[in-house]
Amino acid sequence: MPQRSKTKKRSSSKSSEKPKIRYAVVGLGYIAQIAVLPAFATAKNSELAALVSDDRVKLEKLSVKELLKELGSTPKDSEQWTAKLTVLKENVEHHVEEEEGEMFKKARKVLTEQEAEDLGARMEAAKNKLSATAR
Repeated sequence: MPQRSKTKKRSSSKSSEKPKIRYAVVGLGYIAQIAVLPAFATAKNSELAALVSDDRVKLEKLSVKELLKELGSTPKDSEQWTAKLTVLKENVEHHVEEEEGEMFKKARKVLTEQEAEDLGARMEAAKNKLSATAR
């Protein structure tokens, strides 16, 4: 069953602006990604309202890309920016949880116990290094 991106709830920002035409992209294949989405992205009178696809992974990745673009063009002190950042964070965390579950199942099948422990230690070290850099 096709899934709809949860990333595209928007309200018009200024009452003096002409209302934009809101559109949805159904199907996120090559043509949609290479031609349709970029064309509408440059149109001044349109606004992406939803991405619809039965490919959950493709939908999640494109939703994150779109949210990152929107964050870049939204004032950081606005409520919209905070809302978009919250949705982005939730989407990425959800995706990581799913990927980790799948990845760890596959890793258990191909790694020895010692290799798995070594990998875990390297991942923990990388996480700690990243956390220290972010501070």
